[in-house]
Amino acid sequence: MDDVFECNSWKLESKTSEVILYLAQYNSEHYRQKWDLPAELTQPKIAEALGVVRSNISRYLSDLEDRGFIERHIKHILYESRKRSTYLLSPKGMRAYHILKARKNALPTVQ
Repeated sequence: MDDVFECNSWKLESKTSEVILYLAQYNSEHYRQKWDLPAELTQPKIAEALGVVRSNISRYLSDLEDRGFIERHIKHILYESRKRSTYLLSPKGMRAYHILKARKNALPTVQ
């Protein structure tokens, strides 16, 4: 299936697209295999980074997880004493990221 067509069929909301773009900066096999992850991959930090209240970010993350764009992992968090849910892009999420990034770069600049 053509990636652009597939991306159009996903019907991503603006904020869910922002979540994908945010998580892409942390997504690599390096993070997936690590024992402890940065707090920036937890729900409160994702909400803070995107300027969204926690109750709304929960909805976006659940939607993305249900649709296979992200994966939730229970991991130790650096400098914290307990494990928490962390979020990383799945392979499908990485495909969406590359398409969203290309679209963002193709937008005309306002002068």
